[in-house]
Amino acid sequence: MTARGCVLLVLLAIVLGGCGGDGDGSATQGRDAPRADAPERAHAPERLREARGVPAVRGSAAEQRWRNALLDFHRELGRALRRIGSAHADDDPSERTVERVEEALETLRTCGDDLRETLARPPDARHRRTVQLLQQACRAFRAGAEADARALVADTEALVSAARRWSEGTALLAQANRALPRPLPIDALPLPSVGAAVSFSRVEPELTRAAREVLGRDAEARCWSEPDWKRLVAGQQDGGEGVIWAYAVIHTSTVHLSPWVCDDLNALLYGGARPDDDDELLLLAASVQTFAHEVLHLAEGSNEAVVECVAIQRVRPIAELLGLDEEEGARLAEAYWEEIYPDMPAEYRSDACRPGGPLDREPERDEWP
Repeated sequence: MTARGCVLLVLLAIVLGGCGGDGDGSATQGRDAPRADAPERAHAPERLREARGVPAVRGSAAEQRWRNALLDFHRELGRALRRIGSAHADDDPSERTVERVEEALETLRTCGDDLRETLARPPDARHRRTVQLLQQACRAFRAGAEADARALVADTEALVSAARRWSEGTALLAQANRALPRPLPIDALPLPSVGAAVSFSRVEPELTRAAREVLGRDAEARCWSEPDWKRLVAGQQDGGEGVIWAYAVIHTSTVHLSPWVCDDLNALLYGGARPDDDDELLLLAASVQTFAHEVLHLAEGSNEAVVECVAIQRVRPIAELLGLDEEEGARLAEAYWEEIYPDMPAEYRSDACRPGGPLDREPERDEWP
């Protein structure tokens, strides 16, 4: 088999979920030498997208009040972490931006005080372990929040250093959540926001910005570490054997991305990487289309054929948002359309997906896709 044929086999496994994969996350490694046994990409079943909101609260009134306070606690931490990451991504931060970062840092520093005021008295003994872990998380947030606000805005190394401590805190929050009798959905838990090629789980500000630009409204893109991703999708293959590469939660407007997809996209954003040959072009086209597909689920709903077709048409502008020029974006879109889309399974293809067809969102354009 030629090298190009090998890459196509890997891509079909990634996109179709039609070939056996080892399922161990090894696709994050050895991307210079694509493997025919790399894990597949399979979009999460729609039931996962629609059923992962905050569950109806059951149990005593005291437990309900405590869980609501816990949700508010997570939201406040999440807002603070996002504010810091967004400020660093700002090309021309103002004095007010620095002040807002300082306010966010104060929220993280006083995490323990807020915890004692609102959550220190759990409704019953089943929640005590969670409170202990929340206390440990607050210590990690406070340690990272000792950083200087101006440094966090201007210095990527300072932000990454602080975010590593906050990552320890969010990992403890996740552990505390798993200790609950009824854990909260993963979207309810905060993550640090950092625009850099790092390996820990985080909100990715540049991908978030791209998603918002595409949708014209609020959205969030999350990149997950390999261990966290395995926990996140464990048992969610809906009977399939493949590894889920990404999924979207529609009603929370959140896109969740596997570490190997984020590796490729971060290489564009922060490393200036460009495909050196056709094989790398096809692999990058698969990752950009994965991101585009999941973002478009938030706008187009659950019909896979419609979402796939619309996403293909948005690969060009999304690629430009990620740092490629117009010609490079066009090459990605054409590579996906010509080499991958024809072999997609039936539920991802449609005869209406063609130039001038019912799913052509800009029929006046000469270019396709």
